[in-house]
Amino acid sequence: MKIEDNRDNTRHFSELVVGDVFTCENGWYIKTMEMRDARGNISYFSGNAIALGDKMSGCLCNFDDDRKVELLDDVTLVLN
Repeated sequence: MKIEDNRDNTRHFSELVVGDVFTCENGWYIKTMEMRDARGNISYFSGNAIALGDKMSGCLCNFDDDRKVELLDDVTLVLN
């Protein structure tokens, strides 16, 4: 059997809107507004996405605007 994946939802991170779910390097993420931990003029950490999944779930991540990601445009949250 030959399986071909012809999906092409690749785009730049900057093209996503807040709430979009996407994959990058085998991880799943949701885009958020940019968050910064700043004290005075010093920025300690910033992030614009939250990791979803097993190992990094809930971690704040930072993606450059020109980073290639794959939009997941048909995502369902299932609560049991």
